Amino acid sequence: LRNLAEISGALTNLPLSRGLPSLELKESKEWISSIRGVAGKARAERPRTPKAATADQVMEAITREPKRAVKILLGVTWLLCGRTGDCRHLEPGDVTRDKRTMCVTFRKGKTVQKRGPYSLFSMFPVQWLELLDIPLEGSSTEWVAEMKKASIEEVLTAIRRVDPHLENRSLRRGSLQSLAQAGV
Repeated sequence: LRNLAEISGALTNLPLSRGLPSLELKESKEWISSIRGVAGKARAERPRTPKAATADQVMEAITREPKRAVKILLGVTWLLCGRTGDCRHLEPGDVTRDKRTMCVTFRKGKTVQKRGPYSLFSMFPVQWLELLDIPLEGSSTEWVAEMKKASIEEVLTAIRRVDPHLENRSLRRGSLQSLAQAGV
């Protein structure tokens, strides 16, 4: 289904040639029936579940990563059980911090598109503050803007240095599983 959608999108973006008849895929009965057939098969398939990352793996990835922006994005994604892309969209005004706790309001990203803006509260453990080079004292959120300098691909590279089977989704899955194991 993904490949068919990519073909459709790629063909839509092609410039029209003069004198040649054009084909609108959305008007083609053959195309529509093939998309429906593939979509039905896709719904019947088992989802591909990513391997869950562990806190030790994330800390090791942060330790190995030379770029501060990637470290912060990786750490914040883990601490918030969030999507890497959603965390990357955060602005300094979206985060309020009081020493070791933070309140984050998501205003942009995939989750926000589906359910609207929402806020999360999270702890910021001292060892993570030190690891991410965020000042222990004070309520500064200047470090939030730093996350925009990191890309999702850089986060993926960082976690794959630790385990090549991990994905960006592994962060969220692992973070949620560690909360469940802790009885939270």
